[in-house]
Amino acid sequence: RRSFIAGKHTRLLTGRKEFNSRKGGVTTLMQKLASRGMMTYMVGKWHAGYASWMSTPVGRGVHRFFGHHENTAGYSSPCAADDKGGGFDYHYVEATPFESEFASFDAPHYRAGHEVIGRYIHDVYDEKVAQFMSDHSRLHRAKGMFLYLASNAYRGAAEGPVVPHP
Repeated sequence: RRSFIAGKHTRLLTGRKEFNSRKGGVTTLMQKLASRGMMTYMVGKWHAGYASWMSTPVGRGVHRFFGHHENTAGYSSPCAADDKGGGFDYHYVEATPFESEFASFDAPHYRAGHEVIGRYIHDVYDEKVAQFMSDHSRLHRAKGMFLYLASNAYRGAAEGPVVPHP
């Protein structure tokens, strides 16, 4: 994920997962696309830091983000286990007006992603992708669009919904 976003093996080069904006850092794919007039969106797992605002998706060039910052939540629980720090880690942030007419990169609109409560996360991600694409078509049709979906990897049968095999 970070290698794709940064265009290089940043974890191997820096030994850290944060995108460091203080030491020149790295320019992300989303920042490059946004600088060329494209609208950039992300749904899913960020897992590339949140120690400062500039380490988050919007701080790294994403116009609109829905997902979680860390690898702590489950497929059907929005909260991390106590041994992983606990807490709610789903976020909606926009730096271009969609939900808030005043959103900007200087003053992003933020709200907790409560729509995941009681839902299977991949169903919510599918809905957000469809919503982001529809909103882009309606509000920014003349601009190019880049949407990055970073879903959680399936790690075990106990986490996903039970689907009978045909």
